[in-house]
Amino acid sequence: MVKAVFLDRDGVINELIYYPEQGVVDSPFTVEQLRLLPGVGVAINKFHEMGYKVILVSNQPGIAKGFISAETFDSIRDKMKEELAKEGSSLDGEYYCFHHSQAKVDELKANCNCRKPKPGLLLQAARDMDIDLVYKIIYQIPKGIIIHFHSNGEPLLYNELFSVLSWSYKQIRHFDTNGKLLLERINDIIDNCECITISTFPNDSEADIKFEDVKEFLEIKGDR
Repeated sequence: MVKAVFLDRDGVINELIYYPEQGVVDSPFTVEQLRLLPGVGVAINKFHEMGYKVILVSNQPGIAKGFISAETFDSIRDKMKEELAKEGSSLDGEYYCFHHSQAKVDELKANCNCRKPKPGLLLQAARDMDIDLVYKIIYQIPKGIIIHFHSNGEPLLYNELFSVLSWSYKQIRHFDTNGKLLLERINDIIDNCECITISTFPNDSEADIKFEDVKEFLEIKGDR
């Protein structure tokens, strides 16, 4: 099984920069500002020696906000890799979110699923590198927790629902989901959970549909 460590970039791999004019601490916006933190290369090499892949996952909205160009970002990224190489170190993967909800660049203005703390970058890295992220997370979950398997109706873990419920038999005995997704994985759910809650909200236009889905679910479940 592939083991991995996920690292942020700014403040973890390289120094954060203080901009006194704005009174903020932010990413480096020039190549000259990029400086590795002491011991970063040694730490990455230690992870490699322990059998872990080291993967960078970072929100980088500087282009979207108009602070830097894409070309400058690429140059900063190249310098980071060059500085790591001087320490005999390297990353196994890099994943960036360039979006921002208040972006000045129209094509980067979005409420995306890849901007942390949303899981898009982690899930993409897991797919690309064959990391069983769900399996690794499951055993960190305390017993009796209600797990949300969706985000705004998006079925984040539904493709792996049977594995999730099988691996987490002692941890997850009930979970919360969206009603319209309930019937799609009914055979994975029955006999694997003790309790299910269905998400809804005031004036939900789909409330009646969800209610009918629950009724159908219960009819199919019967005495199982």
